[in-house]
Amino acid sequence: MLVFLIIIIFLLAAGVAFCNFYVAHSAIGKIFDSVEQIPFYNVGLVLGTPAKRQDGETNPYFVNRMDAAVELLQKKKISRLILSGGVSISGENEPRDMHRYMLEHGIVEDLIEEDCSGWRTFESIKNARDGGVTRMTIITQRDHAERALFIAKKMKMDCVAFVANGPQNGNKFKVQLHEIIAKVKACFDVIGIKTE
Repeated sequence: MLVFLIIIIFLLAAGVAFCNFYVAHSAIGKIFDSVEQIPFYNVGLVLGTPAKRQDGETNPYFVNRMDAAVELLQKKKISRLILSGGVSISGENEPRDMHRYMLEHGIVEDLIEEDCSGWRTFESIKNARDGGVTRMTIITQRDHAERALFIAKKMKMDCVAFVANGPQNGNKFKVQLHEIIAKVKACFDVIGIKTE
């Protein structure tokens, strides 16, 4: 019985490691942290995250993604933005908060489109594709970008990612653990096995 359990644990660990390697490998050469080096793609997709943390403080992931999107527009590396995220039962609306941030930072209304049904990365990318987008720049943090690019590639989309800065402090282990699990879920998603 113990041997069987060890084999199961080993196979699960190997599966998780393979999924994470496979997802990360698919993003090689498509992630940019320099606005000068990233190619022009007409559409930018900002992936959702709450504007506020649970303690009520400003979420640095949110601010850094928004600032990255503003920079891409100002440097004319994209022409328009899709702001994709979820809307919670409590009324939290990620795309609306993103939209407000863009307007406050001088981005004109005509360049902004909201996607309020992007409650997961998979859905955000699928919604963009279903809306006729075939090429885009994905805007998020680096680990998340790998997963998003993997999903986009499996949907036959031509995408690159622009890396927003991560927070200088915080529970990075928790974030990394989340991404390890999320990359496994992304592998299931692209082969049609729903994980949620």
